Amino acid sequence: MRRALLLLASLWVLAAAGEPAPLSPQAFRDRFAAAVATATGHATKPIDDYTFDAKSSDGSDITINTDNAYAAYRADPAQLDAIIGRYTRTLAGTEDAEHDATDQLIVIVRPSDYLARNLPSGSQTGGFVAPRPMAGDLSYFLAVDSPESIRTAGKSDLARWHIDEATAWKIAIGNLGARVGSISVLHLGADDGANGIGAASGLAPSILADPTYCAKDSPAGANGEIILLYAKDFFLFTIPADKAMTSRFWTSVKAEIGAGRSLSSTPLACRDGRWQAVPIP
Repeated sequence: MRRALLLLASLWVLAAAGEPAPLSPQAFRDRFAAAVATATGHATKPIDDYTFDAKSSDGSDITINTDNAYAAYRADPAQLDAIIGRYTRTLAGTEDAEHDATDQLIVIVRPSDYLARNLPSGSQTGGFVAPRPMAGDLSYFLAVDSPESIRTAGKSDLARWHIDEATAWKIAIGNLGARVGSISVLHLGADDGANGIGAASGLAPSILADPTYCAKDSPAGANGEIILLYAKDFFLFTIPADKAMTSRFWTSVKAEIGAGRSLSSTPLACRDGRWQAVPIP
């Protein structure tokens, strides 16, 4: 009996050993980037675990975030090549040039120097749709939220879809609800940490770009909500009327900005229907 159990255990170990370990985010990024480089004929450059710079087949600079693609890969590792292949075909220009993906347009919130900071030295930002200022150190960026990645939108995208920039922004704002999906109130660190907003889509901060979110007659506008963009997928918030919440918010803001962990260093308040930078008390 013992021999039989040992044999079964040995067979299980051999079977498990035959299954490759899942790629880390960095390894996935590198494999994705290598495929893009092969498809477009242009070199790529890693930025962080989930981001790299590349060029489309026409030479336009582009920054690619692999969050979506990596999540899809982890959900079904057997689809690795298919997931990467779909996106590289688009960049290489081998997809239908007339394919209309305007339903993937969205607005993302990032530091105003997002493009300049992430592009390779010497690259120009002229190929991208110009961002729109939000307040403080933040701006709105037009982006494409495909199943494989979230990337900043290029002027070549709009040309391919036969729309101008004004129309693209209008469509992107209209897509916010469907693209962001359900949002949740979370806490930074422990349960008594600052309140924040996240979403399974990873696009929670995009709700800040919705004109109705900070309108004079909206709850945020009426209450003077204060926010801090903590990460690309999460922002902290407080309602000043709630003294306990606001105390936790400012304690976290000071600590996170001081430690360099926050994406933004400028808290913003919704006042009179628009976002305004506010000083840290």
